[in-house]
Amino acid sequence: MILSTVWRLLVCAKHRLLVSGVALGLGILTGISIVSSGIDRVPKAEYSHLTEFTLTSILFNNAVIVIVLVVGGIAFLGFATIGLLYINGFIIGVSVLGSTKGTTLLTSVMWIVPHGMFEIAGFIIASAAGLKFPLDIIRYLRREQTVTIEYSDIRDAGVLTATALVLILIGAVIEVIATPAIVRSI
Repeated sequence: MILSTVWRLLVCAKHRLLVSGVALGLGILTGISIVSSGIDRVPKAEYSHLTEFTLTSILFNNAVIVIVLVVGGIAFLGFATIGLLYINGFIIGVSVLGSTKGTTLLTSVMWIVPHGMFEIAGFIIASAAGLKFPLDIIRYLRREQTVTIEYSDIRDAGVLTATALVLILIGAVIEVIATPAIVRSI
């Protein structure tokens, strides 16, 4: 029942998922392009609040991103959501190629892929939830629908957000437990 509901919501959100994936993908390509162009000094994000990469700190950081993706979509008509996805994609792109100094590309990719699959999916799903309301407002203003937001829209956004948080939790567990073991075995 729960999985079929989530699947139905994902199918209904396919265009929002596509837009979210494109924003993240463009950020990744930009990050990779900048690093591969030979620029030595790429600005690094400050994670002063993450002194250690523990399950709790990673989960908290990524959960905040999910909430900002959803709320930013609602509050800023989707611009904050798309911008944050692009920035996260940029960080991923820089991380993949920027961390290859002194190690192999395979090792760098293995630091990201096992948990990144879940985190990226969670971010894209959260973005789709955040983009729902701005698109509904636009449809309402264009007189393509008679009501701006219904209770079912709020419920569906909540289900998508909960799904994103579950994926973020899975990704955090993999990042702390499985990823280091995988990289050590390479």
